[in-house]
Amino acid sequence: MAPKLSMGSFLAKLTGPKRARVTISPVSDHIFITGHGDEARGQFLRGKVSLFLPESQKVRGVQLKMVGRRWLGDHKAKTEDEVKWQTSETIVHQWDPFVVTDQIAQPIKNGKQYEWPFELFICGDQEESFKGCLRCSMTYLLEASAIQEDSLRSLYAFRPIRIIRSPSFSSYELMDPATVQGKWSGKAEYNVLSQAI
Repeated sequence: MAPKLSMGSFLAKLTGPKRARVTISPVSDHIFITGHGDEARGQFLRGKVSLFLPESQKVRGVQLKMVGRRWLGDHKAKTEDEVKWQTSETIVHQWDPFVVTDQIAQPIKNGKQYEWPFELFICGDQEESFKGCLRCSMTYLLEASAIQEDSLRSLYAFRPIRIIRSPSFSSYELMDPATVQGKWSGKAEYNVLSQAI
């Protein structure tokens, strides 16, 4: 059964957006790092951050950062109400502000669209994402907010990023040739193609 569109959403498709918004579009929402110690290898996180501005609104730019959040609850507590939480947040990386004066806007319906590419190399020793149970997790987020004087109407967007650690390539040294492909779809799935020696 096809979803029904409201009159408001139908008109929005015809007339274009009317409110300012920030959008984060990573090329991929997961990063594979391999190995441990000296064999650890990282991977680039790439994408773009977009800002739509109506003609009447002014924003100086967009601030983008990647943060890591750790949640650890008391596993000995019998009920959720008794759980004592330890939380921490670290800034993995914060980009220099993306400012509108340094970028040519693309005119679209009802306003202008700004886009900036971004990239970050995730080192192989970066702690991977995990969610062991309901009381422990390590998550990563890309967070973007508009740089503007009126903080009461601050624009904000986020995208979860999963960092997944796979075995180092030396683990497959007896396979010739060996290729590893990975994909995140609720779990990590690996396809190892090998040729008998």
